Amino acid sequence: PKGEEINYILQRINKSHNEDLIKERIVDLLKSMKKINKHIPLKGATVVEIGTGWEPICSVLLYLMGVKICHTYDNVRHVRLHLAKILVRIIDDNLDEISKITSITLSTLKKRVSKLKIHSNLDDFFLSANIVYHAPGDASRTDLEEGSVDLVYSHAVLEHVSKKTVYDLIKES
Repeated sequence: PKGEEINYILQRINKSHNEDLIKERIVDLLKSMKKINKHIPLKGATVVEIGTGWEPICSVLLYLMGVKICHTYDNVRHVRLHLAKILVRIIDDNLDEISKITSITLSTLKKRVSKLKIHSNLDDFFLSANIVYHAPGDASRTDLEEGSVDLVYSHAVLEHVSKKTVYDLIKES
């Protein structure tokens, strides 16, 4: 029962949530999302994200890109409010660069980020970012309506799951 908490403590000891690394991931992920956006417009899209992780980086970046809703699935409820707040602070500190990468106006980004700064609990945080956090959840059994998802997205997750699970995820998508 305490395995997930021990995992988190070990991550903190190893500085896995280092702010410089988070900023680096933000830049890399936004460049990747911009490429996706050329083929599948993210503005107004319904997205399923597989593997939220500890900081909801991908989900929040998808929100900044203008998705209508992001259903994010994780097998364990990893996200911590203070990690989400650190993420928002890093994003806020780098809005000029994010605007240049994404071609989204600075005023639009500021407006979107301001909605994320005011929350004292994760549920309200996710709600304000149009994120539905399914954790514990199974992305191979979403129960979402057939044909209702525009994009299934995952970053640095599939290498951690079995071939059977990947098959089930593909089948669901």
